[in-house]
Amino acid sequence: MKNPISQREARRLRKRVAEFEQDNSVRMQSWKINYPGGVYIVGIIPSLENTKGRLDAAKMLGCVLVARWRNGETLDVFAIAPKN
Repeated sequence: MKNPISQREARRLRKRVAEFEQDNSVRMQSWKINYPGGVYIVGIIPSLENTKGRLDAAKMLGCVLVARWRNGETLDVFAIAPKN
């Protein structure tokens, strides 16, 4: 069994976790034209009432949104969960 950590070490780790959480929150809220490994092509204004809510919910959960054409008429959008 591991030795317990000191209170100083626990505070340091809590502070580090809080910093990582803040950095992640800022990163997820930011908008970048160039996504790592991808390039922004076009913006589409959703016409369905609940589309924006679904996309916002996926973003809040930390998902990456990927789109592809189906039958040349429908744009399918997929939410890809982050790897842990």
